[in-house]
Amino acid sequence: MKRAVLLIFCLITCFLAHGQERSDVNENEYLFVTEYGKTAKSKGVKGTPFVFEEMKKGDILMSDGKFYQNVNLNIYPKKAQVFIGEELPEGEGKSNKTIVIDNRKLDRVVVEEGNRVFRYFKIKDIYMIGEVLFEDGDEKFVAYHEKRFMPAQVEAYSINAYDVFQDVIKYYLVKEDREEEVKKGTAGLKSISSDNWKALRSYMKDNKLDFGNPADMRLVYLKAKEL
Repeated sequence: MKRAVLLIFCLITCFLAHGQERSDVNENEYLFVTEYGKTAKSKGVKGTPFVFEEMKKGDILMSDGKFYQNVNLNIYPKKAQVFIGEELPEGEGKSNKTIVIDNRKLDRVVVEEGNRVFRYFKIKDIYMIGEVLFEDGDEKFVAYHEKRFMPAQVEAYSINAYDVFQDVIKYYLVKEDREEEVKKGTAGLKSISSDNWKALRSYMKDNKLDFGNPADMRLVYLKAKEL
């Protein structure tokens, strides 16, 4: 019963926060999502529902010109939201509050580490904050970082004592009026370049590139533009 009450409280909090340009919330209320779905067999939760394990330094540019520079941030893919961690003056410890950015006014997020760019998209009826791997006019190659909740499995045939947030990377190609999910493997390489997919496969093999790594797939897409 207590868990159900907490869940309802968190859902109400999310609803009230949505649609505001920025709102202060208690981080623990949002992070309750790491407990939701937890089974009696589970010893706890591994991973995080956010894109990054820890907040990253970066900049946020809004469509109305507002700019947040060198802030601590993270991305919550389930709600397509960006979180900014409240910073306290030196010596005052660490705050547990976050600011939630209105994704409808989000232009881009630039993560300092790796100079990675994220933007708000609607692709194939999915609202997402996707990582832009390539962009030239109407042509975009985007990585969507999904966090899939996997409950603990403690059965005769399976021993997984922890609930886990599993990283699932999906790729999308947006070009003019075309929106296509780029599958992993040969099918995906053919989506990127139907004429040169074999050369791309060799390029990936020679350079030990991984479909599960967006930085690697950016190199693959750039290579396709060269061929």
